Amino acid sequence: MAYPQSLGVLSTREEITDLVVRACLGFDSNDKPLWESVWAESPDIIFEINGNVMKGIDEMNKNCFDIVGPMDTQHLISSIRIDVKDGADTAHMTANALAQHYHKGQGQVPDAEHMLAGSTYIIHAVKEYNGLWKIKSWVLKIIWTQGSWAVMQPKVV
Repeated sequence: MAYPQSLGVLSTREEITDLVVRACLGFDSNDKPLWESVWAESPDIIFEINGNVMKGIDEMNKNCFDIVGPMDTQHLISSIRIDVKDGADTAHMTANALAQHYHKGQGQVPDAEHMLAGSTYIIHAVKEYNGLWKIKSWVLKIIWTQGSWAVMQPKVV
């Protein structure tokens, strides 16, 4: 099922919130166009996970989406805070997240190897020339994990 990249008339805060929700839904549904729809049209976009900096959509896809997208995952976002001034073209968002990861096809297998991560997201968004809000940089700080980091490596069959 393809998910819409736009939800119609939203307030500024809802548009900015939708960026992180849409990105995580892209991961969980392995929907690369949905994932890519949140990123600013700029070669200097950044996605950082615990100090590992990925620059540009191609590097982000290769080192993150192409690994996590095909997995059985669920990302739950909460405690979203947005700092944006009326009429501004930049915004800052923080959120907390729980993300469960299983190898593809293993999400419903009892006692399957998994990794649950509790993280903080720090996101800088920009309003582009076309009026759409997009992510310019996303710093993902993993605070804690349960389970096995081996799940994050492609499973050899």
